[in-house]
Amino acid sequence: SRDNNILGSAEIEYVQTAQRQKFGNTTISVLPISKQGADYYVGLELRDFIAPYLHKGQSKLLTLPTLRTPNHIRDFDEMARWTKRRLKDYFGMDTNTPSKLGGKYFTSPGCTPEVIQPTICAVDQNNPGNDSIAWINLKDLLNHATEISCLQLRTAIYRASHMFGLI
Repeated sequence: SRDNNILGSAEIEYVQTAQRQKFGNTTISVLPISKQGADYYVGLELRDFIAPYLHKGQSKLLTLPTLRTPNHIRDFDEMARWTKRRLKDYFGMDTNTPSKLGGKYFTSPGCTPEVIQPTICAVDQNNPGNDSIAWINLKDLLNHATEISCLQLRTAIYRASHMFGLI
């Protein structure tokens, strides 16, 4: 205000991954892609999260495979190789090495130092992964993007659709 009176205040917390877990501040989100004919299919997970439950009464959220990277990873090439191994370990997917799907971004600027590095990778159609992955047509996701609650997924849909000339 003009007379220097405090109009309001709030304590905020700074959220960071516990160092004992040996994870860094970078989370890699992966958009697994499989091309079938002229169509692109995206591999997604249906996961349980507490925040959607608290706000909407439903804990299920359609989302990308997302991995918090360990502290020892220092560059994108190392992160991509590590991610390819984790996709095989966790989801049974055979993929190429992930590539960047645009620049990284903060999940909650000012609240956490965590950044998301979006990536995309082609999946071997002969080994598309285990039952925890659902394959959905990218055009269908694009047509319903505004209904998708997960903003990481929505961002990846728009970026991939632009990359493949769908928008």
